[in-house]
Amino acid sequence: MPRFSSREEYFAWRRRQQGVEEEGALAIEASDNAERRFVVTTYAGFWLRLGALAIDSFALGIGFIMLLSPLYLMGISTAESSNDLDHIQTIVFTLGILLTWIYSAVMESSTMQGTLGKRFLRVCVVDVGGRRITFWRATGRYWGKLLSSIFLIGFVAAAFTPKKQALHDILAGCHVVRG
Repeated sequence: MPRFSSREEYFAWRRRQQGVEEEGALAIEASDNAERRFVVTTYAGFWLRLGALAIDSFALGIGFIMLLSPLYLMGISTAESSNDLDHIQTIVFTLGILLTWIYSAVMESSTMQGTLGKRFLRVCVVDVGGRRITFWRATGRYWGKLLSSIFLIGFVAAAFTPKKQALHDILAGCHVVRG
């Protein structure tokens, strides 16, 4: 292996060796038994992330049907007025949001580093240093997704930013990478 005078030279050499574009790579420095090694990972693009979202939406949809439909149906059968129905719908909607938050935050902060859709497509969520994110960072990322979904431009940003970050990734200090 050639000698390098700086980390930047090393990273540039590694990118050339692996055929990775400079803009589309995250260089991660890891310490393993006092030996330093560098890993170059590519960012997950818009379409890969959209595919993961579709898989997660399908899985969560089935889960919600199984979990929340009985609650909703029991509420409808006992409702005496339209106000009661409004309250039941609000409760089911709120439970859906909370369950989705718990699912996302727990999965992304676990050793899997991503939801089922992300893992199926072999992408994971990391912080800017390439490490696993904490539950609280994953929580911030989830609530940032709600902000991204209000304007939709927050999600589309992943197609145009150099590091392929959506608005919620930028707010939470995260990257979604292949690997």
